[in-house]
Amino acid sequence: MPFFLDVHKLGDYSRHELEKSISEGIDEFGVKVYQLLFNKDEDVLYCICEAPSKESIINHHKKFDCICDRIVETDYIKTAEMLKSEKLQTIGELAARIAHDLRNPLSVIKGSLEIMHLKNPELYEKSHDDFDRINKSMIRIMHQVDNVLDFVKPKQLRLEKMKICRIIENSLLKLNIPDGIKITFTKLDYELICDEEKLEIVFVNLISNAIQAINDKGKIDIRVFDNGQNIVIEIEDSGHGIPEYIVPRIFEPLFTTRQIGTGLGLPSCKTIVEQHGGKISVKTMLDKGTTFIIELPKL
Repeated sequence: MPFFLDVHKLGDYSRHELEKSISEGIDEFGVKVYQLLFNKDEDVLYCICEAPSKESIINHHKKFDCICDRIVETDYIKTAEMLKSEKLQTIGELAARIAHDLRNPLSVIKGSLEIMHLKNPELYEKSHDDFDRINKSMIRIMHQVDNVLDFVKPKQLRLEKMKICRIIENSLLKLNIPDGIKITFTKLDYELICDEEKLEIVFVNLISNAIQAINDKGKIDIRVFDNGQNIVIEIEDSGHGIPEYIVPRIFEPLFTTRQIGTGLGLPSCKTIVEQHGGKISVKTMLDKGTTFIIELPKL
């Protein structure tokens, strides 16, 4: 669709009300507003939008009791959203190459450690703490690499009928859970049509985040239940909670508050859950922990 720049008076709507209209996506006339530019001195608003025609823009503005002074079709406009998308694509391609190059030597190191363990059990026992630190570091690096690849190169879902509790149990087996953490798991089992491997990625990410949030000491509750419309999985930790000002950004690509994070774990979780036709949300209170809520369609 072509891009347009339209100009009109601000009218009776507040700036907040007009900015809110951007987040509502494409309207019934096929108009998608990308950016608003305000000129208070002249009481003028410039809109950058995508639309099927000038007529659709006129109808769009009638909703706001506005008449455009000018509507100009442009050859091409790069909005902040588009620039961000291009930047993410470039970073993603680079990250994918680096992650792919790292995977092979990491596999060699992991395999060599396992061979050393089998061939030299006495050495392994003698230096158990050293080997354990190496193994934990390996798991952390491979987890980061997987996050990058899962985000930049999402695969098609391989759907099968699976029991959700089995997927969560397998996810727990893939994690190194410190002795100071107690995990409770309500095993009310339900079947879903899903991609087992993809959902494991989601649960490994969320439980791993919960472990880090409580600094290797505390409690994680995993609950599975049917709310009538969806199967719901809640993962609650006893940590300090996420500050309110950070919550709106946690699913943004590359956003992280951790020194060792990629900022791609939660965006990957969101993508996978939405691929399954579900949704993911978060509830958090300072000093009372955080709960991630996944809702997946029933059979």
